[in-house]
Amino acid sequence: MKSKSFRDFHYDHSDIILAVIIFIIAAVIIVWRVNIIMDYPQTLEHHTTSNAVATDDAATAESQAETAVVSGKATWTDDKLAADITVDITGTNAEEIITSLVASGLFTSAKDFDNACKEAKIDRKTVQAGTYTFRKDMTKQDVLKMVTKVSK
Repeated sequence: MKSKSFRDFHYDHSDIILAVIIFIIAAVIIVWRVNIIMDYPQTLEHHTTSNAVATDDAATAESQAETAVVSGKATWTDDKLAADITVDITGTNAEEIITSLVASGLFTSAKDFDNACKEAKIDRKTVQAGTYTFRKDMTKQDVLKMVTKVSK
């Protein structure tokens, strides 16, 4: 009778050893994260409820009768505002306020804001936070004059 070498043992049993190692790793991960795994249905329910509330709020805001004032993103047509829009511009410094203007859709980027400031000869640091109502057919320069300390 021949004695088996390590190479023969490895060849005969490597697939079983690999399956046992994978099983042990999976068991360790499950035991380690069991609390999070068990809390997942409540987390999923919470996210679903939050999304439903947000959808209901959006539908309510959309259905307010005969008003062209919208909170959200501005839309532009031929370099003029397509509709009246009310925007809450937030921030404690010029950079944050400009970011808020970009997020509201009034400008496409900080560079777009800077270019509009150069055209209107307005210092970019004079922007002010606040709630503004912009009217349909306003240009970017008109928007700049409203959100800066420049008065006409």
